[in-house]
Amino acid sequence: MPTLTDLPSELLLLVFALSHDIHDAVSFCRVNRRLHAIWLENADHISKAVLEESIPAYDDAVDLAKVEARYTTPTNELSSDPTTTELAPHLWLRLLVKYAELVSLADILLTRMERESPRIMEWPPFEILSFPPSYYMIRKIVLSYDHPELRPALNATLEQSSADRIMTHFNLINILCEWAEFEEQLPHGIPKRREDWTYEDAFDDYALLPPWDFAFSVLCFAKILREDPDNPEHRKNPLITPQEFGYLR
Repeated sequence: MPTLTDLPSELLLLVFALSHDIHDAVSFCRVNRRLHAIWLENADHISKAVLEESIPAYDDAVDLAKVEARYTTPTNELSSDPTTTELAPHLWLRLLVKYAELVSLADILLTRMERESPRIMEWPPFEILSFPPSYYMIRKIVLSYDHPELRPALNATLEQSSADRIMTHFNLINILCEWAEFEEQLPHGIPKRREDWTYEDAFDDYALLPPWDFAFSVLCFAKILREDPDNPEHRKNPLITPQEFGYLR
């Protein structure tokens, strides 16, 4: 008697795409080898069908997930096939789901700020609905602290970005790093543990981990350059060497 897994691959792919969530799709792929092979060959298509509506700026989120997976996964775990550069789906899907949760937390933070501190959200103008791509860009800059080979491409992206997009990047990281409560920062990996604070950190009442401090400096400098690119005083920022690396040192 024919079973579900005897269906043509095209119909099985549709079953995958109609999964209630990505966990159901992953469970379905584990039924047998044929379903697992279909999953491996079509993970991008399946995940987009299942997750696109629930993850803002889905394509940007996937790009970040794959970049982080490629640079943080041990080489021997990237692929069992030395002839391919494709990432195994489980390596980036877990990160994609994590980013969906973090963007949701950032949205809650921005909504709170808009309600409790509207002046901060009004100057400069900040559009909450446009922030998810900026969140993913910020996390790429954070990642580039330990992986400087990412910086040339990120610098090119910043140089090609509109002034409004640069401002959104800066406004978001400013809120995350300077206005969010310690407990709101923790899920994003922003603050130092309180036991690691220096005297200066305690005096400022907040302390960023070096990758986030780096990203904050980069986007602050990017904003300054975009606002007044011809002012030589702006080239004296000690944290950045724009002659060598543009926005990213």
